[in-house]
Amino acid sequence: MLRRKRAWVLGVIILAIGILLLIGSLFSSEIRAFMAIDQSNKQPNIPEPENVVAVKDIAYPTENYDGKLDFYYPEEAEGKLPIVIYIHGGGWIGGDKEAQNPFTMWIASKGYLVVNVNYGLAPEYNFPTQLYQLNDAISFALREAPRYQGDTEQIFIGGGSAGANLAGMVAAMATNPTTESVIGENSALQPDQIRGTLLYNGVLNLEDAQQTGFNNMTTFLWSYTGNKNYSHDPRLRDMSPVFQITEDYPPTFISSGESDKLHPQSVEMADELEKEGVEVERMFFDTSHPAAGHEYQRKLYLEEAQYSFDHMIDFLQAHSE
Repeated sequence: MLRRKRAWVLGVIILAIGILLLIGSLFSSEIRAFMAIDQSNKQPNIPEPENVVAVKDIAYPTENYDGKLDFYYPEEAEGKLPIVIYIHGGGWIGGDKEAQNPFTMWIASKGYLVVNVNYGLAPEYNFPTQLYQLNDAISFALREAPRYQGDTEQIFIGGGSAGANLAGMVAAMATNPTTESVIGENSALQPDQIRGTLLYNGVLNLEDAQQTGFNNMTTFLWSYTGNKNYSHDPRLRDMSPVFQITEDYPPTFISSGESDKLHPQSVEMADELEKEGVEVERMFFDTSHPAAGHEYQRKLYLEEAQYSFDHMIDFLQAHSE
C-alpha cells in the first residue's frame, strides 16, 4: 500500500513537472515568435539622411549585460547640439536600437545628437534592471557626448511603446525623488538637464495594460515583472509613468492614434500631466487615420508619420536654446 502511495505521489509530481515544462515551452516559443516578428519590423523603404554621421555599437559599462549604443549627429554641425536619447520598444522582450532607423537618424539630421540605446530584454532581465542599465547608458553617453558636440545641459528622453514606458520612467527618476527612491538608484540626470520627453504609443499604466486587449500583453507583463501572477503585483504602479508625475516632470510631446489599442493610455498620461501643470503637446489621430497605428512614427513614408515628425521637431526646437 505504501509503495502504491509513493508511486501515485511520484506520478503526480512527474505530471506537474511536465505541465510546467509545457507552459514554459509555450511561453518561450511565444516570446521567440514575437521577437522574430519584431526584429523584422524595420523600415527598408525609407532612405537614410545623407548628412548624418553614425557611430555604432559603442559599449557602455553596466552589470551583467553587454550594453551597446549608437551616436548620430549632423555631418557639418556648428556649435553644441541638444541631445535626444531614444529607447526602443518591443514589449520589453524584443526590439533593437537598429530597428529605430532611419527615424532616429532623421532626428539627428535636424541638428541633434541622438543616442540610440539597447538594454537587456525580459524575461532574462526584469524590472527594474532595465532602468539601471539605461541609467548607466545615459551616464556614459553624457561623458562621451562632448566628443560629438553634445550639449549635456539640453537633453530630451524619448521612446516608443515599451520604450516610451522606460523613457517616461527615466524622466520620472530625474524629477520625482519618490520614484528615484523606489527604483533604488540615483538618476544620472538632474531635473534642469531634461528639456522634454517624447512618448509614442506608450505602455504608461501597467495596472490597466492587460485590459487594453493589446496583443501579447500577457507575455509582456509576465516577462517584464518576472511574475506570472503579475495582475496582483504591487509594483505595477511603480512601473507606470502615469503614477510618477509631479509638477517638475518635463514638457512632453505625446502621440498615438485611436487605431492603437494602447491609445487610451496616452490620453490618460496627457490628462495627468496637465493636471500637474506640465506642458503637453498632444499629437493624437482619430479613426479617420487608421495608418496611425502602433509605432506608426517610424514609418516616415506615411503622411501621419511625417506630419507628426515635423511637429515633434518643432517641439524640440521650441525647448532648445
